[in-house]
Amino acid sequence: MGKLILTSGGYLDGQRSDELDKLIFKYSNDKKVLLVQNATTTGSNVKGINNIKNNFKSIKAVIDVLTLNKDNLNLIFNYDVIYITGGDLAPLIELANNNDFSTHILKHLNKGGVIIGESSGSMIFAKDLKWCYDINKGKKPKYDTILPTYKGLGLTNLNIFPHWNKVDDLYKQKTINYEKTTGIKIFRMQDGEFEIIEI
Repeated sequence: MGKLILTSGGYLDGQRSDELDKLIFKYSNDKKVLLVQNATTTGSNVKGINNIKNNFKSIKAVIDVLTLNKDNLNLIFNYDVIYITGGDLAPLIELANNNDFSTHILKHLNKGGVIIGESSGSMIFAKDLKWCYDINKGKKPKYDTILPTYKGLGLTNLNIFPHWNKVDDLYKQKTINYEKTTGIKIFRMQDGEFEIIEI
């Protein structure tokens, strides 16, 4: 049985917690870890990659960084832990809608693998991400882009709104209003918090 660990701030300094650090240590110490950086390909959160790498190296994990595509998906089976970095949701949605990716992710989990999501790397495991674009419309250009699909991997019913501790009052109210008008429940997650799903 595999474990899906969904986090807000992941293994980034300033967004971690002691409890989460212990959990990451438990599953990653002396293990092979792959950092999937698809969410950073648009320039978002690039500076965090080295910070995450160094934190894994400090627990003697063997680290590689990769942008996944249809030609290299099989490489994930060479690793014990897959860490999906945060950043821009759009490249992750594109990856999620590559049927081979969802198949590979499930296979990795069914073999007892561990996947850690950070921010958008956690959000992508939901069924649909349209809510995120609706609520954040006008906040940044990346949220104003109309995507061909907003479908996620569908491994959880949690619609995670990460970094809730840093969200300003305007977007907190927009979230409340959105829930009332659509009936879609948004799961608020603060940095340092996490949810574990066994697959």
